[in-house]
Parts: sequence; structure tokens; C-alpha cells
Amino acid sequence: MYSEILRYAKTDEEKELLVKEVELLLESIYKTTEENFDNVLKTKVRSGVAVAIRDALNSNKIEIGKLLTDLQSEIKKLVPMRITLAIEPTEEMLEEMYNYITKHVTGIYLVVSVNKALIGGMTIEFKGKFYDFSLKEKLGKMNIMISK
Repeated sequence: MYSEILRYAKTDEEKELLVKEVELLLESIYKTTEENFDNVLKTKVRSGVAVAIRDALNSNKIEIGKLLTDLQSEIKKLVPMRITLAIEPTEEMLEEMYNYITKHVTGIYLVVSVNKALIGGMTIEFKGKFYDFSLKEKLGKMNIMISK
């Protein structure tokens, strides 16, 4: 039920934005002024998130407060996957990486950084393990083989 909403927390920045959006919505539940739930959902929440929340409410017949507090718990469970790239990724690259990774691993968000010294490729840190898929690493191994 929450997976469609959590897709809007692909990166650490998006995750923090989703946390703030959910907090705003929780604060708005019992307000009758312009800051009521419907207005906050329409004006202060990203449109995709708003649609996903509406869909979750309509399809699951769940109370708004319960959905939002459960969603907060699900956001807290997300685990960072640190990815270092040789170039600044585009939004399209981030989307493709996230889609590929989440086919194999769920419950994550990406923390992306850039290190031009990698030359190409990427490194990944996840759950205490380090994976080096960089061109720098491959060239270093080739250099060692040639030096022998």
C-alpha cells in the first residue's frame, strides 16, 4: 500500500521532502481553515505524492491519520544506499538507477555523491559492504597486472 508513495523518496533529498509533506498533512487533518487536509494536499504536497496518497486512501478505506502515521513509520524504515558516481547524474539517470536497483532491493533510498577521480562507473556502499565498479579500480588492477 505504501510502495507507490515511497517511490517519491528515491533520494535523501526526496525522502526529507516526503517527511515534511506527511508532517504537514498530519497537522492539517483537524483544521477547518485554509490549512485543512484537502487544501494542503492540493497546494503544499507534490502532485504525484498527492495522487498516491489519494489512491491509497480510496483503495484501502483507511482513516487518514492512520495512513499518515503508518507512512511515517515506513519512511523511517528506509535504508540508505550510498552511490558515488564520476559525473553529476541527471534526473533521468537517477530514475533509471532507482528503478533498476529496486527490482532487486526494496526499502532503500539513494544518497548520491560525485567523485571525478573515479573516472567512470560507480561505487556502492550498502549495509556495511562496499562495491567498486569504477573505471579507476579496473585501471588500477590492469596496472598491477602489467607491472608484474
